[in-house]
Amino acid sequence: MSAYGPMVPDAAKKQADDIKAKMIAGTFDIFKDGIKDNKGAVVVPAGKVLKQTDLELEKMNYLVEGVLGSA
Repeated sequence: MSAYGPMVPDAAKKQADDIKAKMIAGTFDIFKDGIKDNKGAVVVPAGKVLKQTDLELEKMNYLVEGVLGSA
């Protein structure tokens, strides 16, 4: 992660650092509640949770709902 710029408030730095620590510890859920690609197909079903270390994230070959373009 890059260093914080001078305009980043201390509260935002703390929040980001706390989330980063949870991600490293494997206790922060990156994705939950389902994800659709930008063509409407469900790529992560509702109820499935993905953490920072899940290999499924390395296989992302789609754009998420709301993103214009193609993968």
